[in-house]
Parts: sequence; C-alpha cells; structure tokens
Amino acid sequence: MQIKKIDPDDLTILLWLVEIEKICFPDSAWNKEQILSQIKTHESFVLFDQEIPRSYLFPLVNPWEIEILRVATDPDYRNKSYAFSILKYFIDNHNSCPCFLEVAQNNKNAIKLYESLGFQLVDKRKGYYHDGIDALIYCRKGMN
Repeated sequence: MQIKKIDPDDLTILLWLVEIEKICFPDSAWNKEQILSQIKTHESFVLFDQEIPRSYLFPLVNPWEIEILRVATDPDYRNKSYAFSILKYFIDNHNSCPCFLEVAQNNKNAIKLYESLGFQLVDKRKGYYHDGIDALIYCRKGMN
C-alpha cells in the first residue's frame, strides 16, 4: 500500500474520485468541481494498492482543529484495512490539534473504525441526514 497526496492535475484520479463519490455517497456526492476545489485548496490523500486507487481522504486543516470531510473506500475493496490505513497515516502526521468528523448513526462499520483510532463521541445532530438519520460527531484530541 502507498498513500500519496492527490495531484489536482491527475485526471485519472479525479475521474476515479467522482465515480467513488457517487457510489459511496449516492445522496450527497460531491461533483467534479467540488472535488477539484477540495484537492486544489486542501492537502488530500489517496491510498493505492498495487498502483490502483482504493481509498481517499479529504480533510480541512486549520491551525486550531481538523475536520475530516470525506473518507471513503471503493466498495469492492472494503474490509481490507484501507480506510484504517489512510486515516491512521493522516492522524500520525496531523496530531497536534483536535480532529473532528461526522458519521451517520447507522454506519456501524465506520463508527467501529473511528473508535478504534481513538475518536470519541462528542455530540449528535438529530435528523441531520435526508432520511432522518442522526449524525454523530466524533473528536480525537490532539497531542498538544
């Protein structure tokens, strides 16, 4: 496995990101312009296995906190620790301030993953998602 910063000029990766967004987030997928804006303005990452993209992470890094906006893995390659690996890589390299993320209350696999990496439930947004599912807000404290 190899984790690389996403190059905004890499059209192949951009098209892959657009397709995986549609699959992983069918009701709230980012379009090509939104993805391009993210990867041009914020350091974002993709995990490759045998030179094939499998997972990605879109963070928003500020001096006082970090928010994980997106983390997703190609559904055909889940349960292979790709999401764990890319999140752990990011956390290991950005651990000086609190890191937040949100997850649908019914996404048990993601919740298990986040808790295994030290994220703790800090809040809930009732009925946040279009289908009425609550959003759970998780935080992992920084090391400073």
